[in-house]
Amino acid sequence: EVETEEMSNLRGTVAQYEEDLVELSNSLTEERKAGKRAQANLGIVEEAQKRLEASVQEKAAALESAKSRIAELESEKKALAVKGEFLESEMDGLSGQLKDVPVKDATIAHLEKTNRELSARLG
Repeated sequence: EVETEEMSNLRGTVAQYEEDLVELSNSLTEERKAGKRAQANLGIVEEAQKRLEASVQEKAAALESAKSRIAELESEKKALAVKGEFLESEMDGLSGQLKDVPVKDATIAHLEKTNRELSARLG
């Protein structure tokens, strides 16, 4: 009877161990699945990060290109302003020359010649 009780206790313990083992096995399986999901999610995040970094680099390059173009345009604007001032000065000088010509002496040929000179200087 003592041996039977001891055997019964051992069988109960073995049964409990088997239940625990099944529970641990299920838990391990779930942990593995969670690990695989986490690994897949990490891969997705890494790909997204790579795309984001590429996008940032493209935008940085576009920004530098835009800055360069702005500098070029500002330089051209300054050059045009200087040229405009020069042409305005030339026009004023030519206008003064025209005022100095007496109207009675201003023949058609003279006016055409002056017009050509003015056009040549302005063009």
